[in-house]
Amino acid sequence: REKESFFRYLYHIDCYRIDSSKEVIALGLKEIVSDPQNIVIIEWVDRIKEEWLSCVLSIQFYFIDEKTRRVIIKENGKTKNLSCY
Repeated sequence: REKESFFRYLYHIDCYRIDSSKEVIALGLKEIVSDPQNIVIIEWVDRIKEEWLSCVLSIQFYFIDEKTRRVIIKENGKTKNLSCY
């Protein structure tokens, strides 16, 4: 028996080739983000920063060397650092 989830959709949006916020607004991103039943993952979010786009959880990955990565997690603006080996 499947358990019913609160979330309805998972959206993955890659903004690498986006030049302005107007492009993603025209595609309906503002409505997608504002629906609490959606999970939205946005790559290259720095290309579309807007006041209506408030990331609850931001994750950045940095290559340190062949065995080490640095992960910066920001939750509601508060930074948490993790090292992955």
